[in-house]
Amino acid sequence: MTRADVADAVAAFVAAYLATLPDATRLTPDQLAAALKSTLAELRKGRISSVWTWCRWLRAGATVSAAAFSAYTNPWLARAVLAAVWTAARVVCGLE
Repeated sequence: MTRADVADAVAAFVAAYLATLPDATRLTPDQLAAALKSTLAELRKGRISSVWTWCRWLRAGATVSAAAFSAYTNPWLARAVLAAVWTAARVVCGLE
């Protein structure tokens, strides 16, 4: 699914919902566009943005935790990770 598909789906949903609202059917296209613009701007900086940020942080934490658990439960993976970190540190410090 691409961004264009998501944008089309959201646009179709908003259009279908607005068609059911009696107040929205009486607005001119310019008034409707202005109302949608202000509403979306409020959503962008409101609670939805905070929840989205929190969810992104939570997902990142879960991913790191799963990777750490996987490395801890598989000794060969833990050795490979430590060897990679050690080699990267030596390269960065110019020892290799």
